[in-house]
Amino acid sequence: MAKDLILTIDLKWYYNGDNRGKGNVFDSEGMSLRERFCYNNGQIEKSTETILKILKRYDQKITFFVVAEIDKAYPKVINKIYNDGHEIAHHSYNHNE
Repeated sequence: MAKDLILTIDLKWYYNGDNRGKGNVFDSEGMSLRERFCYNNGQIEKSTETILKILKRYDQKITFFVVAEIDKAYPKVINKIYNDGHEIAHHSYNHNE
C-alpha cells in the first residue's frame, strides 16, 4: 500500500549566518564548487543524515529535490538517500543556472 507523500526537501547550497547564527544569508554565486564545499563545512551531510535518521524512525519516505552538483561534492549523501528508499528529483545543476 502506497503511503502519502508527507514532505519534500530542497537539498542545495545554503548558509544562514555563522556558527552563532550571525551574518548574511549565504550567496554562492561566483564561487567555485570547491569554495562552496569548503564554505559549507559538511553541513549538507550533517543535516541530511539527521533528516534521514528521523525519517527512518517514523518509517517515512520523502522526495529530495537535489541540486545536481552536490553529487560531486557529497556523493555518499546522494547514495544514502537513494539506498534508504527515498525519491531523488533534479532541482537544477548548481541553482545559479
